[in-house]
Amino acid sequence: MKALKEFVAGAGFLLAFGALRLLPPRHALWLLGYLFGLFGPRMGSTRRMRRSLQVAFPELTEAEREVRVRKVWQTFGRTVATIPHLANFSAGRRGALVTARNFENYQRLEGKPAIIIGAHVGNWEVASAMPKTHTRNVTVSYKPAQNPYVENIIQWFRAATGTEFVRKENIPRVSAQTLRAGQVMYFTIDQRVFPGDEISFLGVPAMSSRLPARLAVKYNCPILPVEAVWVKDAHYESVFHEPLYPDLAIADEDARVHDLMNRMFRQIEAMILRRPDEWFCLKARWSEKESEIILKDRPAAKARAAKLRG
Repeated sequence: MKALKEFVAGAGFLLAFGALRLLPPRHALWLLGYLFGLFGPRMGSTRRMRRSLQVAFPELTEAEREVRVRKVWQTFGRTVATIPHLANFSAGRRGALVTARNFENYQRLEGKPAIIIGAHVGNWEVASAMPKTHTRNVTVSYKPAQNPYVENIIQWFRAATGTEFVRKENIPRVSAQTLRAGQVMYFTIDQRVFPGDEISFLGVPAMSSRLPARLAVKYNCPILPVEAVWVKDAHYESVFHEPLYPDLAIADEDARVHDLMNRMFRQIEAMILRRPDEWFCLKARWSEKESEIILKDRPAAKARAAKLRG
């Protein structure tokens, strides 16, 4: 019965993506943005998004938070709609366009192992698909869809970018091989990871993965923050920020990793604060228990976050 349900859901997904692919990219993005903005806030799972926004942005009224929820769902709809058009975005066809800002920050890392970090802000599908002008392999860490048919469909469309996607359970091994070969790893790091390290994030404590920072310290390679900003219609701009390097003046390796994590998350925070209406925080960024502790005594949470920031 489960296999049949997965097959039916996969068939429906394929039909939907096929229909979106027939549309011009700008129409596909508008349509899914509108539909997700309309129906997303009504989904039961949106309660996690509301809770994350309440923790991260306590200054918002309930009405303001609901406006943001709708806009976040619209952003997610546009992101989903880019998947069947990734070949068009990669080739600049049918009005799909990705321009680059500060691409020299990426180019000057040529020939060296590097780590790219991003967040679920704007369009992470576009952000992880590097421009065709680069000559290096990029390997992206990701969590696969639960439905195997849906997963295969998504990966078929992603293959058009030339980017390799590797399941998270294989990343410790693959990332070591990739960096030793002088290539590039890509991580999306704004979600909760447990077990992990507690860092300061948006002014309160948050559990996060130490893997990207640990790899950067181990291989002494830079971390390059990247984000994809929606301009209009089917036009995105990939922004390549200044690379971050492990601080070799810090003798203790764990302290060096934590320092780099702090600097990485300052960049992720900045991405979110520049465009908070585009931060897709549907997955619980803080557990229910962590959220309750923060909401019950925010001054104490802020004080702990300040110590973690150092």
